[in-house]
Amino acid sequence: LAQIQSRDQALRESEERYRTIYETIPDPVAIYNPETAEIAAVNGVLLTEYGYTREELLGQPISVIIPENEREAFRE
Repeated sequence: LAQIQSRDQALRESEERYRTIYETIPDPVAIYNPETAEIAAVNGVLLTEYGYTREELLGQPISVIIPENEREAFRE
């Protein structure tokens, strides 16, 4: 039981470090599902720079935040 608790604590700490980096990085970041191309997560910088709310973007195709002239290169 102690091993499981220790592993769970390490996982929580790792997730928190990742979340901190993800939310404080000065660049807009979106995570999307490569199979469906749907946006799964976005950081606050992206929301500020693109003018969307999180609710507006989650589940939308990643193409909504890729400039039209860059979409073909993105598909490759």
